Amino acid sequence: MITTNVNKQFLIGTTLAVLLAGGAGLAYWGHDAKANLKPGSEQPGMPVVNIVQPKLSEASSEIQFAARLAPLREASLFARSSGFIEARYADIGTRVKAGEVLARISAPELEASLNSARAAVKQREAELLVATRNRERVEPLGTAGAVSAQQVDELMAVEEVAKANLSAAKAEVARLQSEVAYLTLKAPFDGVITERNVDRGDRVSPNDTMMLYRIINSDVIRVQVDVPQPQLFRIEQANEASLSIAERPGQMIPVSFKRSSQELRADTGTVRIEYEFDNRELALPAGLNASLKIESNGKGKSVTVPANTIVYRDGGATVVVLNADNQVEFRKITLGKNFPTTVEVLQGVSIEDRVVVNPNALLKPGQQVEVAQAAAQV
Repeated sequence: MITTNVNKQFLIGTTLAVLLAGGAGLAYWGHDAKANLKPGSEQPGMPVVNIVQPKLSEASSEIQFAARLAPLREASLFARSSGFIEARYADIGTRVKAGEVLARISAPELEASLNSARAAVKQREAELLVATRNRERVEPLGTAGAVSAQQVDELMAVEEVAKANLSAAKAEVARLQSEVAYLTLKAPFDGVITERNVDRGDRVSPNDTMMLYRIINSDVIRVQVDVPQPQLFRIEQANEASLSIAERPGQMIPVSFKRSSQELRADTGTVRIEYEFDNRELALPAGLNASLKIESNGKGKSVTVPANTIVYRDGGATVVVLNADNQVEFRKITLGKNFPTTVEVLQGVSIEDRVVVNPNALLKPGQQVEVAQAAAQV
């Protein structure tokens, strides 16, 4: 019985000793952990952010655009006189020379009007002759006082009216002659007919909205591209450019800069730029869709940042940058090319900046933050 009590007392004492030792250890561990906390961790209101530093872009300096091939010259031909198609001499695909007759229009009424106008000219010439002779006969009598000055003035006025009538008659002849000339439809330049909408016997008039022929000259091809504002200032006239067509893999066609519209269109936000190349040997059809690669002038000047550093604020691309005091700054940037994990930035940041990764939407300008790790270049 005495032995049992001794064992119980021994167990109780041992248990109390273990508990006291454990409590002391916990107190010491807590004090030691508190002593090893980062200074900023005692401020739960300060956000912790990860940062990176941009680096110079090493990507290709080529910029690629969708392009359309257009002929150097093109024209839609309409009727300038009313009548019927008497004959046509060209069809789609016909190669023609400048001045070559494409069609003739028959207009008997117009030709009759021209003959009548010519007869009217002769009539006015005869009237002028009579008026002139009357004035010449009476004018000396007026000087001698045999007739009144009023009679002389009246004859001079009749002569002037006859002159005006003759001029009007000649003008009418010239007008009808020009209309008769329009009865013969001619090619305005060397080219090929790409569209024909008339045939023999069709009635045509200047009020028609459908063209008779369409003609193009594609010996030189215009390469039309619409360049967005972010890429506009990376293109210079001297930059090399080459054209590729999906249906002709491996073929690169060098092209030369020719012109720019010099206007940013409000509806598309682009500027039309045109290049040209000699198409006489290639014989590519106008209207093809192609891809144009242009050497950029931004290689070594732009930087890249991770795609997850960019946010869109107030309608534009923005990054969050930390100043020397680890305070937040929102900075507008100009984007360039997109890569699998990074984005090219043309303006707004440099390699010295510290850019926040995955910026929290609650960050505010001027807010102080804590940096979780040292900045690393991307």
